[in-house]
Amino acid sequence: MVTQVKLARRIMLRRQRIALAMLGAAFTIGTTGCANSASSSTIADDGAAASSEMPTVIQPAPVSPIDEYLNLVWGTNLSPEAQIQRHAAESQRIEELVAQCMNDLGFQYIPDPGRRWLDFSSGVEWRTDDPEWVAQHGFGGTVWPGPIAGRGEQWEGDRPGQPGPNAAFINSLSETERTAFNRALNGRLPTDDTDYDWDEWWTNHSADFDWDEWQANPNNQGCRDFAWQQTVFYFQQSDEFAPLFEAIDRFRENLTLSATEADIDWAACMVDAGFTGYQSRPDFRELFHQEAGAITTELQEQGRPISRWPELPANQPEIAALFEREVETALADLDCRIATNYDARQQAAIFESEAQFVADHQSQFNALRAAAEQRG
Repeated sequence: MVTQVKLARRIMLRRQRIALAMLGAAFTIGTTGCANSASSSTIADDGAAASSEMPTVIQPAPVSPIDEYLNLVWGTNLSPEAQIQRHAAESQRIEELVAQCMNDLGFQYIPDPGRRWLDFSSGVEWRTDDPEWVAQHGFGGTVWPGPIAGRGEQWEGDRPGQPGPNAAFINSLSETERTAFNRALNGRLPTDDTDYDWDEWWTNHSADFDWDEWQANPNNQGCRDFAWQQTVFYFQQSDEFAPLFEAIDRFRENLTLSATEADIDWAACMVDAGFTGYQSRPDFRELFHQEAGAITTELQEQGRPISRWPELPANQPEIAALFEREVETALADLDCRIATNYDARQQAAIFESEAQFVADHQSQFNALRAAAEQRG
């Protein structure tokens, strides 16, 4: 049975997914570079770096006109060392705000900056332009090849075997008190019925649930939401810059729906290779990841748990068939990207569109740059 605490963590992680994605946006997904070092630096429970030794970071990808400004907001323009320092300070501030908010609501809470930590691991090299690598991993959606070289990873929650400073207090609460505590901390859950079957709800309703509408209601938010809005999402929540971020989201969403000349040529090539139905090149990795997740849920409902996920599980023909289809699609996609010079042409088209968008909103972007640099 999924407890309310676990469900709240899932919801918070979903809310923070955009931050996790943006964290590694300044690094390539790996066609060149080194991945020889196995060292990593980790945020310890006291918020300090656990190790001063840093791995070799692969060559940064070209930065788009919009990301030149957004990287200042997210700190992805910084070196790995500076990102770790920024992350530690941010974690400390988040927990201080959470504690203040919880105390104002009458709950005991001890700041726990160690519940958020950041790794910069050498990882493995994702050679998405190498036919041999693609033949082994596809897009990396069904079978996860491993951490991307030179990319930062962060996590939210107690580490296994290392409960936080609030664990003893939470465990001492009655069920009713714990529900009130979690509601104040994590916000209102999708249903207030404590007898609800959370496993059933998450399996059958979470995918279709209107998360954006639910999250936009301030009555559903908890102290963690408040703290993240004041720190990680400070600019997105501000009256001055929220319209700009909304405009960026709309622009990029519309951009993904528009087929460029590179998309048209790529789609025609895919048809010749036997893959129809594409108007533009989608995020294949995410598509196959979602399909793998749906199959996994179905298998688990049948009492067939996948114990080796995200490696390719043994005795799971459904997953194996999906992976085979992913590899076939990935190889055709690679051939068509090469044949149409897709990557270079698509990047040029996107950068040109973004440059025009920045020019149309130049005063707002200048103000965002100044505010981000001042905030540090």
